[in-house]
Amino acid sequence: MIADPVVEGETQNPCAKLKELTDTPLVRTRLNTMKVNGGNAEKGLRVDKQPNDGAYKPSQILDSNNGTAHINIRVNPFTEAIAHTHPPSGDGYFTMFAGPDIIKMGEMVKMVQSTFSPVVNPIDIAHILIADGMTFAIRFDDAASVQTLRDIYEDKDKKEDFKDDLEDAFKSDKSGPPLYQSTTTVAKQQRHIYKLLGKYNLNMSLYQANYDANGFISDWQKINKETLEKEPCN
Repeated sequence: MIADPVVEGETQNPCAKLKELTDTPLVRTRLNTMKVNGGNAEKGLRVDKQPNDGAYKPSQILDSNNGTAHINIRVNPFTEAIAHTHPPSGDGYFTMFAGPDIIKMGEMVKMVQSTFSPVVNPIDIAHILIADGMTFAIRFDDAASVQTLRDIYEDKDKKEDFKDDLEDAFKSDKSGPPLYQSTTTVAKQQRHIYKLLGKYNLNMSLYQANYDANGFISDWQKINKETLEKEPCN
């Protein structure tokens, strides 16, 4: 079966789309493996959409960091989603998506749009993050934001400003002297992300996965931009 042509801007319910992705048996199994066997180094995963039938095909779990602190996930024009882990860290700033994690989606957009007949609808691009026993995702809300993030990715100064702004926001959650301990929480980090996205005119949303009794992802909830409450949206 040949995949239906992509019409940018048309998409199904975002939680249903995430569920379709994470219900794919190999994706489901490998995300669980990354959660259970996270270790102390980042691990990654790429999920491509096959041009012949639209099926999702995950890569092997990527764990070669080439001596760096972060995993490098190579994407291509068929990559609809990537996932990576944030291992436990002493500073506590890495439960949620960092600036480079969001910017990476701009690279994905560029790759998807580089082909004459795209298989992936850019608005469906997703980044999944596993940290502290939880699984989160971030997706675009509209097609305009897809292009906005690509523009930021392709502008060196804007890209660095974006990353620095989020890092500075995360670092602002510190107590005073003498220890300057981190006072960050997942909720504070989510608030910083939504504030940053608003500053850069990016309509994007955060999601959190629910697990079944065996620890596999069962479905997804949307994190409300105002209240940070998790809302059913499947």
